[in-house]
Amino acid sequence: MSPIVSIIMGSTSDLPVMEKAAQLLNDLHVPFEMNALSAHRTPEAVEEFAKGARKRGIKVIIAAAGMAAALPGVIAANTTLPVIGVPIKGSVLDGVDALYSIIQMPPGIPVATVAINGAMNAAILAIQMLALSDEKLAEAFAAYKEGLKKNKYNLSQSVENLYLTYLDSIRHTDSKNKYVTMNSAEKIITKQFIQKEVSQSDIAIITIGRISGEGEDRNPENYFSLSEIETQLIKNVCDAYHAANKKVIVILNIGGVIETASWKDYPDAILLAWQAGQQGGNAIVDILSGKVTPSGKLPVSFPIAYSDVPSSSFFPGIPKKDPINSFYNEGIYVGYKFYETAAEEGLIQYEDTVQYPFGYGLTYGTAEVISAAYDQKSKKVSYEIVNRSDRAVEETVQVYKKNCTSKWEVRNTVLCGFAKVCLAPGETRQGEIQLDEYAFTVVNDQGKRVQDGSDYLLYVGTHGPDKRSEELTGTKTIALDIKF
Repeated sequence: MSPIVSIIMGSTSDLPVMEKAAQLLNDLHVPFEMNALSAHRTPEAVEEFAKGARKRGIKVIIAAAGMAAALPGVIAANTTLPVIGVPIKGSVLDGVDALYSIIQMPPGIPVATVAINGAMNAAILAIQMLALSDEKLAEAFAAYKEGLKKNKYNLSQSVENLYLTYLDSIRHTDSKNKYVTMNSAEKIITKQFIQKEVSQSDIAIITIGRISGEGEDRNPENYFSLSEIETQLIKNVCDAYHAANKKVIVILNIGGVIETASWKDYPDAILLAWQAGQQGGNAIVDILSGKVTPSGKLPVSFPIAYSDVPSSSFFPGIPKKDPINSFYNEGIYVGYKFYETAAEEGLIQYEDTVQYPFGYGLTYGTAEVISAAYDQKSKKVSYEIVNRSDRAVEETVQVYKKNCTSKWEVRNTVLCGFAKVCLAPGETRQGEIQLDEYAFTVVNDQGKRVQDGSDYLLYVGTHGPDKRSEELTGTKTIALDIKF
């Protein structure tokens, strides 16, 4: 369908704010487009867009801008379509400057202005305007507003009481406080209790937590590996809920990698939250409800077994029970660099060693890089990415390099650039990633960074250039052969 709403931003940096508007339009099946135009840098393009919008079938324009925020007003001056302005919060005046710029329009050139960063309300206002002449959309929006009242996620009271009672039973007390220690045992949940919850809930969410702190190293047993109680809990909950055609999600509230290979096929989804802090709960609900689309990528590879970690044989040091000395024998082959190089040299089978690779992460849809090129003069990677799904998504385009002819020991692929992209349903977008001045250099034996190698490979995609990521995502990277 042709877009009837146009979301225009003064800069692509406004995407994190404006994706909320895109998500609501997508949820109510309102066709829209998203573009970035600057009233100051590209005034002619803005004027051309505004004057041609009606002929292209656009009915409402949502324009977002920060600081001087001329964009909404310039568009309003060049079209008879309704324009909704979204002031973007800046780093200096917190968006008040943008608010005043947009709201104080002269008579005859109105801009309907929402609150600072109020993208959601801008989308709602656009939908209400469209619904005046679209009965189906009016009904859908009425259902949406009703859903806002009902869309409250309630924790099972019996589950809450069970855990609160258990926490009280294991709290330690000193003269002032009650607290739970890091080594407190996990509560055992019976099959009978789980079965009773199935009939009283719509979905099961299991949280696996790990606490890290100073003065204590992580142990492979019951830290990297799940405890027997945790594994059995996941299996029992999945068995019971799946028998009733209900889904199970496992949330990992962890600070480092853990073993997932033995239980990953039980739940319907795994959400890696890391240790998200005080607002972590709100962020997780936004993702689980579909309010926002996940777009994070792993900053570390998840090994299948602890023995697959290159430092496992000599960690934590000597003597092992109470180490005095620690040794770092990996050299430059740390993390994902080790796995890829060892696999290439035939020392390991990558697919049998890495469960989830560095750079991997799913979103609510499928976006794929379909073309890429490199300009040696500007050191820029240009790319074209397409959203093959019917909903708005965020994705992270990544660029990896591989030095094929270096005389130094740097044969592994290395992440050298990335960019986050917000895509409307079915949208194809072009973009650029600037590589820095060190992209094609190495550190030599004297500790100096020098230009080295004449033949490089660049890989551009939504993940790293490994077969495991391709298998998990169903997409591939694009390889570019660069010669100097």
